Amino acid sequence: MKKIIAFVAILAITFVACKKDDDNSGTPTGGGGGGGTTGVTVVEKNMGLYNKLTATWCGPCGQWGWTLNTDIIALIETNAVLMGTYASTSSGMYNATAGALKTAFSPASGWPDFCANGKQKTQFSGTGGIYTSLTKDSVVAEINRHVNATVMVNSGYNTKIENDTLTITAKVQFFQDMPATSKYYIGAYVIEDGVMSIQSGQTGTVAHHHVLRGSASSTTWGTEITSGNTAGSTFDQTFKMAIPASWNQANLEVATIIWEKVGSTYKFVNAYRK
Repeated sequence: MKKIIAFVAILAITFVACKKDDDNSGTPTGGGGGGGTTGVTVVEKNMGLYNKLTATWCGPCGQWGWTLNTDIIALIETNAVLMGTYASTSSGMYNATAGALKTAFSPASGWPDFCANGKQKTQFSGTGGIYTSLTKDSVVAEINRHVNATVMVNSGYNTKIENDTLTITAKVQFFQDMPATSKYYIGAYVIEDGVMSIQSGQTGTVAHHHVLRGSASSTTWGTEITSGNTAGSTFDQTFKMAIPASWNQANLEVATIIWEKVGSTYKFVNAYRK
């Protein structure tokens, strides 16, 4: 398994917001199941989550949005899980997990949109464009804020692929006492870097960055952590996902994310990738 591995003027770039009729229908990818996690280490550290909400048919996504995305990645790639989130149902590389994340993070936006730790961080101008430099700074600041905060809980995992099935053995560990009534979930996600595909705004077939392929659970948000929320408590979970032949196994990346369920919504808590 592969490890996840210029000054832009503060000027509003006017663009036609990419809009298409979307829904978030589809079946979550893969399935989960309980299991042991012998040999899994959980590191006491915070890692952020970065999502570029995008579509292959979106011209701005492949023009200034492409450049802005690569600039952001260069600044945060050691501190964040990176997800190219193709969330339009009419886009190439769409999946239901990507659609659900857009609905949760930024349901009313056009394309592209830039999110950090489950929060929309795109900086819009009053004329319908965005400030690219301010957007970049906003994403980076949110990732850095999380990285430098007290570590409350984290996860770790080991992976193997056998007979085109990916198995993720994950472990959660709490480092601080959390509210006893809070509900936490762990999800596991599969990402493929360098996916070769067309992109409006780019010429020919190009390598797409850190494409979210889907959840390795039967739901977007994973499995509820039922071991308790006190410092030192741990929770084990095994996820399995069939790997389609069209995916490049050498370029696959895995991330685990912990969410807090608040009412009917899920709030980002922490992320991990090797």
